[in-house]
Amino acid sequence: MTWTAWRQQRSLVNVMAAVVTTIAILLILMGRHESEVWRNFLSNPCRGNQVSAAHQEFCQSRFQQVMNAGQFNTIAMIIGVSVGPFFGAMLGVNAVARELEVGTTRLAWTQSFSRSRWLLSKFIVNVAILTAVLGPLCLIYDWWNKATHYSARISPTGFPISGFMPFVYSVFAFSLVVLVGLYFRHTGWSLATGLLLTAVVVFFVETGIRPILVSPQFAVVSSSEISLGSSSGFYSSGGIPADSWGRGSGYAPRGTKSIPSAQLLDLSATKMLDCMNSPRGHARNGSEYCVTRLRLESVGLYVPESEFWRLQLSEYGIYLGFALCLAVIGDIRLRRMLA
Repeated sequence: MTWTAWRQQRSLVNVMAAVVTTIAILLILMGRHESEVWRNFLSNPCRGNQVSAAHQEFCQSRFQQVMNAGQFNTIAMIIGVSVGPFFGAMLGVNAVARELEVGTTRLAWTQSFSRSRWLLSKFIVNVAILTAVLGPLCLIYDWWNKATHYSARISPTGFPISGFMPFVYSVFAFSLVVLVGLYFRHTGWSLATGLLLTAVVVFFVETGIRPILVSPQFAVVSSSEISLGSSSGFYSSGGIPADSWGRGSGYAPRGTKSIPSAQLLDLSATKMLDCMNSPRGHARNGSEYCVTRLRLESVGLYVPESEFWRLQLSEYGIYLGFALCLAVIGDIRLRRMLA
């Protein structure tokens, strides 16, 4: 049964391997090139654009090299987010919906093994395929993100392509498409519906669940002057730490020791706005005047990079838990289906 499941997916796996190999080669070439131009820009005399007037033109040209080198980074990130769900969905629709559509299940279900065993073999083989194909790609994407200074790993743009999230997305998409295929029994509709539902769930987890999995910290923003380079670009020595996930900013009463609540930030923002709309607020240095008069300080909310693996493992549990539930529901559905 396991061998049969593998043979059914063999041609698709060859295509997936070729695609992954192509993506990996491009990522390595891009990463090495961008790592070099960033190294030049962060070294003397530019030091991340902290230069005297004598080197301004030279460092501006190096900065332009950085921008030119990273012009395709967003496309690479989109591919990284999409490749896992797409591969999982393709395997899922080929494993179940296609067999139901062409009727080969009638022969398979008349053999000595049960329907549950038939479905289990599909999951075992295809999860193994996804592990073998996407595991190395996850490592390459994680390296690429650091090498290109694309984004902090814990940030919303870096998180989906860091760690092993592409693989976890693929397992979830596979389970979802298998379940949808058991109801639709049509490859086209199963694939389209499964990908759409996967996108909805990923968006919901990213915007509705991830922000509540960890509490943010806060830092007093005492300066906006760029001082150091990081894997996410640059950060201020008087702001939130490098490589962190910025969760917002605002004003809080001076000397605040605990994380300011949303209500407190809103109240401080209202006071600051009223002051800025006054005649004195419109005057020169009005912002500094209002901050001093109201005894406020600028703060930034953030989740530090040290919480990265905690968030990753939490989301692994969420998606794999969803996948397990979908597999159980699929097994129930399969045992109730007519041949």
